[in-house]
Amino acid sequence: MKVRRQGTVEGVNAPTGQAGSPQSLREAGTALAGLSAVFLFEMLDNSILNVALPTIGRELSASTTVLQWVTGVPYV
Repeated sequence: MKVRRQGTVEGVNAPTGQAGSPQSLREAGTALAGLSAVFLFEMLDNSILNVALPTIGRELSASTTVLQWVTGVPYV
């Protein structure tokens, strides 16, 4: 860390003084929007899989155990 002017230290964010905090509210909003989109698509994918599961089991003659693996593998 270098001192630029009296009372100002490079690498430390202004009001909080914590390194690594978002530079602005816009960055925090962008991060929140990105995480929300990921969560939305994960829920959508899970819903589609649960709707298709009976057909998958019927077409492939899969047992209940195999179908449990189909739903659980993405989370392992």
